[in-house]
Amino acid sequence: GHPILGDPRYGPPPRPIGGEKRLMLHAHTLHLDLGYDLKADPGPDFEAVLASRRA
Repeated sequence: GHPILGDPRYGPPPRPIGGEKRLMLHAHTLHLDLGYDLKADPGPDFEAVLASRRA
């Protein structure tokens, strides 16, 4: 597998992976069996990292 961007533990140096200050992992939607769907957009720092990686 591949380490998650910002992971301080796994993957080759330099750590954290990609030099990010936090783990770049986001769940946009969580579905709970209790009948709830929780949605959250990524924060601006996450969006900035995505934009820089797509360029």
